[in-house]
Amino acid sequence: QVLVEPAMVTVRGPQDTLERVRAIPTQPFALPLPDEATTDAKVVTADAVPLVQQLDGRRIRATPGAVAVRVVLQAQQRVYELTDVPVRFLCPVNFALRPLFSDERSGKIRLRLSGPAADESPAVVAYIDLGERQWQPGFYEAPLRLQLPEKFRLTEDPPRRLAFELAPLEAGAP
Repeated sequence: QVLVEPAMVTVRGPQDTLERVRAIPTQPFALPLPDEATTDAKVVTADAVPLVQQLDGRRIRATPGAVAVRVVLQAQQRVYELTDVPVRFLCPVNFALRPLFSDERSGKIRLRLSGPAADESPAVVAYIDLGERQWQPGFYEAPLRLQLPEKFRLTEDPPRRLAFELAPLEAGAP
């Protein structure tokens, strides 16, 4: 994202050269390198960046001769492919049933998300909330809930509902 002020300048020069351009470039301007460890956007400003004085080898004159430039540098983003994210159950205190998936594979999901570039994959919590109503033993489908780290977002939809079984707790089982 770049903001240049003033947005418009007056330019004098050969008409045939100026008719072919829609914008007058600035002279080269070195931006400071962003800190690779930062996950925040960084704003870089320059109060007086001079405009070019030649186009196609022909002299031009812009008024004003310099502009203020404000550039917002976004932290580098990366897409993460998370496989085998375990799905947990959020159970109320003294929950008398044991939630089970039909097999080990059913209790894991695949997610794609984007966020700040890092060496390690982000920690995502996937769960089914069993505290929303009264449950009886049996087979059910319930919505999947996700907790993503700050500044991360999904790039594709996860499964909306997952199937599971609620079985009675065996005597003496935690």
